[in-house]
Amino acid sequence: MFSPLSTLAAAFRGCESWPTHADYDRLAAANGLALRFVPSAAKGRRKRKKPAVAVIPYEDRVFHRREVPTRAESWHDFFNMLVWNLFPATKAALNERQILGRAPGVVRTREQDRLAMFDEGGVVLFGEKPVVFGHAIYEHAVTGGFTGNALPLLVEATDVPGADRELAAKIRAGLFLTTETFPRYELR
Repeated sequence: MFSPLSTLAAAFRGCESWPTHADYDRLAAANGLALRFVPSAAKGRRKRKKPAVAVIPYEDRVFHRREVPTRAESWHDFFNMLVWNLFPATKAALNERQILGRAPGVVRTREQDRLAMFDEGGVVLFGEKPVVFGHAIYEHAVTGGFTGNALPLLVEATDVPGADRELAAKIRAGLFLTTETFPRYELR
């Protein structure tokens, strides 16, 4: 399951503690990504005071500033960073559709729900060979909360770079607008 990420993760093999945002940025730069991984507050259930300045939503920061808010010492955000490096065009297309697919007065559209589901729990199928896309799947596999179900998308490409280009084109063309449901896929 982790083999597609192994080359990218090797950049952190010598780390004696969690990689820093600067480490994430170095990997992104080495892979030609024009974005930065910036500190983000940890998520929590406690009520927080209203911030003194307006908070820019996650999708907007990525789209307009090319900054990916990233929590320190978070498996979820670590795997998100690795998937950005593995599937940069697809991640950018997902972000673009999240921004451009907004409907006035609607918190989240059906398309945006599907986009988020694929981003968190997607699997790319090269015929019968699965490559995990969803960073939440990787996180849950490491932390023990993995259920085994995923949202699959079949590609004609035979390698990850080709799949990245193909998926990005499908997403930009509105794939998640026209598809009503996706079957669940069980990873083993």
